[in-house]
This record gives sequence, C-alpha cells and structure tokens, in this order.
Amino acid sequence: MAVIVLQPRAKADLSDIWQVIAEDSDDQADAFIDLIDQKFQLLAQQSGLGRRREELAEGLRSFPVGR
Repeated sequence: MAVIVLQPRAKADLSDIWQVIAEDSDDQADAFIDLIDQKFQLLAQQSGLGRRREELAEGLRSFPVGR
C-alpha cells in the first residue's frame, strides 16, 4: 500500500483549515481533519479515484471531501 507523505505546504493548509473551522467548533474542526485523513488513506489504497484534472497539471486528480 502507498504511504501518504504530506509536504510542508499541505500541512500548513490543513492547519489553516482547522483554524477556520475551529473558530466555530474545535470538535467539528477535529472531525473534518479526521475525514480528510480517512480520504488520504482511501486514496493511498485506490490511487485512481477522483476526477482527472489534466487541464491543471499532468496526472492531477481532484477528490472532494465534505460538501
């Protein structure tokens, strides 16, 4: 199985996401970051998931989390 390695920019983005949500609720912020982590694990197991986004970068896929 593939291993997820978060780059510093991704870690900073996740921290920013947590901070914004935590302004309303720490619990909701934790739950959303947990959901993102679950999606990372799913993507590691099935790397072909998601919508191709070749118009943005070669080999790029997007995979929404939440709404």
